Amino acid sequence: MKKQIKSSIRERKRQVVRDALHHAALKLLLKSDYDDVTVDDIAREAGVSRRTFFHVFNTKEDAILRNAEDMGNVMAELLAMRPKDEPPRESFRQIAGPVLKVFMSDPEMARERVQLVRDTPALRARQLKQMDDWVSALAEVYAQRMGLASPQGLPRLTAWICVAALDVAMVEWSYQEKDPPEKFLTRAFANLDNVLAKPSRKPAKKKAASR
Repeated sequence: MKKQIKSSIRERKRQVVRDALHHAALKLLLKSDYDDVTVDDIAREAGVSRRTFFHVFNTKEDAILRNAEDMGNVMAELLAMRPKDEPPRESFRQIAGPVLKVFMSDPEMARERVQLVRDTPALRARQLKQMDDWVSALAEVYAQRMGLASPQGLPRLTAWICVAALDVAMVEWSYQEKDPPEKFLTRAFANLDNVLAKPSRKPAKKKAASR
């Protein structure tokens, strides 16, 4: 019991440090060019040592994108609990809600982070790697739900479509202050249906054969 209490206290302290470093990294990177901000700058701003920084994060990209690395596993666990006869799009829309609530604990900071990541190549590259990890976790569950032996092919494509819709929705949401991200996710799926179900342009009229 005592070991569990000590472990819980350590984890809470670790989370406090992670939060402090995340806020410090976001604050500095919103004011300065990405390459000008160092790990030492972030640690100093958070009031911790460089050693402490590397105890909880590997890079400054991780400090900005904290918590996102576990999102794929969380979504996969939630997806596995959805009704098996539920369409993939609806299942994903339902599991995205709880995930977004955690992400939206501080809406203004979430908005700034989305825009910062979108506009910073190094952060965007790191985020895309994380998204690929989410897709891998989701594809495993989609394969089981589809009765397929492999997560490759249709399960992975389904997962990527859902994750890409979430990404588009979050970017759109970040540039307005009225509607919740769930509304943009619903709209992203609706737009996707329109794109895939309808021709992108009218077919050219055939010229009448000359006589």
